[in-house]
Amino acid sequence: METDRHDRRESSGALAAPADEGKPRSRRRVHPFFRDVTFTLAAQACVALGGVLLARLLARNAGADGFASYSLVKQAVNVLFPVVTVGLVGGLPRYIALPREETDPRPGTYLAAGALICWGATLIAATLSLALPGAVAAIFFGDSGASEYVLPFVLLLAATSTFYIAYGYFRGQLQLRRGSLLQVSALALLPPLVVFAFPDEPVNHLIVVMAAGTAVLSLLAVTRPLLHGIRAAHERELSVALRRLWNYGHRRVPGETAQLGLFVLVPILAAHVASLTDVAYLSAGQQVLSIASLAVLPLGLVLLPSLSKMWVEDPHRTSRHVAQLSAFAASLAIFISLQAILYAKIAVVAWLGPEFEDAGAVVTVTVAPAALYVVYLMLRSTLDAVAVRSYNSRNNIAALAVFAALAALLLLLHIGQPVMAVAWAFAAGVTTQGALTFATVHRVFRVQMSDYGLQYVVPLGLAAGAIGLALRPSIEAAASPLLLTIGLQLLLGAAYFLALALLPLRWPRLLAERFFDR
Repeated sequence: METDRHDRRESSGALAAPADEGKPRSRRRVHPFFRDVTFTLAAQACVALGGVLLARLLARNAGADGFASYSLVKQAVNVLFPVVTVGLVGGLPRYIALPREETDPRPGTYLAAGALICWGATLIAATLSLALPGAVAAIFFGDSGASEYVLPFVLLLAATSTFYIAYGYFRGQLQLRRGSLLQVSALALLPPLVVFAFPDEPVNHLIVVMAAGTAVLSLLAVTRPLLHGIRAAHERELSVALRRLWNYGHRRVPGETAQLGLFVLVPILAAHVASLTDVAYLSAGQQVLSIASLAVLPLGLVLLPSLSKMWVEDPHRTSRHVAQLSAFAASLAIFISLQAILYAKIAVVAWLGPEFEDAGAVVTVTVAPAALYVVYLMLRSTLDAVAVRSYNSRNNIAALAVFAALAALLLLLHIGQPVMAVAWAFAAGVTTQGALTFATVHRVFRVQMSDYGLQYVVPLGLAAGAIGLALRPSIEAAASPLLLTIGLQLLLGAAYFLALALLPLRWPRLLAERFFDR
């Protein structure tokens, strides 16, 4: 397995072994790892709430057409984002977090090198887009005459890549509070404030202001380390940093593009073979998956730089900790799988209204692989942390291939309704992605079957599912089914994990024994 190996050195980074086990430790009210996860989760929630507010303001001020135009520009940015960032959303924090030998590039040098790579790729994309505005507008906006949105698209693409350069630097330095503050300022607060401050401006002008603000905030956040890295780095050091980041990052572009395609292609394909109502049902199911991911995504953001550091210092200890993280993921997956299937329709109808009453089958199939999707989000960072080789790219491409093949088969043979064919194909793709990620982690880190404790986890998961099934009719008939569903899941989840903590499983004890010490 390709990886970066450096001599062991003492470090205060996350997951590092204690330097002096015999010395008394000062008590902390909140463990640093969980503090960082909490800040990251709060920032993700703020971004989600900011997006909801932004959508409301755009719809009110610019109408449906203005909101659609903004959505198309954002979608276009999302499509090219994996290309212009060249896999460095994870690569930059990984290399900054690695223990440094005397001859290794400094964090500021990696920051400068990452900026050069991302901005270089962005410049190429921007030049092509501005040179061919009609073609770009036709491809991304569906109308070659909508070229007034090409410049805003280019600027927003550049601002987004700049933000993730700055955010990646803070992740690598394990300064998650600063990164979260930047995320809330640039992505959660700024966009709705711009729309609120300029209610009469056209959408393309608003996007330009948003992009400029995001870029300025991001640059201000890392101006000092960036300038220091540029001044201090000599030619050889910068060359080494560029080579390492490029070698790591470019391998991940196909996989990140495939991951994006797995989700983006679902509504596009459905729009060609089914009704707009069916597209809405599929999109609602995908939104449920996105909400579920909100709870575990911060874990991966914090784990990648932390595990990168620990892997270099103590591979055996890292493997044992990842084994217990895999066991925790399996426990979480077993609980989520049954609850998602039982309550997805109730949640969607209560959330979006009675118009989605007929969405039951589509939503249920779409969210059925929620457990394995959560597994993918929890464990993918462990693979990116320890290896230059991109295991996730292979798994993501395989998942996209399964989706495409099954969708083609079901649609060409007219097996079932078209919308159900797309839903089943999407579920198969996500299931493949999660299963391959789980299997890869199991093999790379040599996880033992005994680590999972399935003899305890499966009966408890089935018991929680049976309770959920028994209470489902009462909750569905209640006046506030969404609140009752959330409350029930919180209670069942707390009881489930409390029971697991009392059983002879290893991962609860590892957490209690400062699993993520730093």
